[in-house]
Amino acid sequence: MGPYETIGSTNRASRPRILLKVGAEMQPSRVSPPSPLSTHAIAITVADSDIDELGHASNIAYVRWIQEVAIAHSNAVGLAFEDYKKLGGVFFVRRHEIDYLRPVLRGERLQVRTWIDSAMAAKCKRATEIVTEDGTVAARAMTTWGYVEIATGRPTRIPDVIRNAFGMPRGASNGG
Repeated sequence: MGPYETIGSTNRASRPRILLKVGAEMQPSRVSPPSPLSTHAIAITVADSDIDELGHASNIAYVRWIQEVAIAHSNAVGLAFEDYKKLGGVFFVRRHEIDYLRPVLRGERLQVRTWIDSAMAAKCKRATEIVTEDGTVAARAMTTWGYVEIATGRPTRIPDVIRNAFGMPRGASNGG
């Protein structure tokens, strides 16, 4: 599994939905994520290859970690790439927003955790936090994932089987 280790998932379908808003004004914090319906986390160690010329993890490493935890979360709820192909649709990244709150350095152990923040008809927003061993949030991200039909590449509604797996709300909109 390389530098990634699955920490685990929770599915809390009976808990109320709490939205996390990401903004440039955020500062490093020791706050846990909201009580999302389904949370997943992986542990990573910042590798030499993650370090840029400034001596800390590069922007590319953060984007890779965000994608890796999203894929791990999907696999953990029983939706591997083959499952999406059978359903005839896949998610793709439409937008990444990342707030870098503190640099992470070579050898640091991090927890990368993610959850679905909101869901619309054919897209969802996934929140991600990168947290240091002492509990400090080093980065927060919000990624918009579009769901498209594989055959046409056109947006299509997220099927109920996927919504149920992640604990997404049904209906056309749940926040933005």
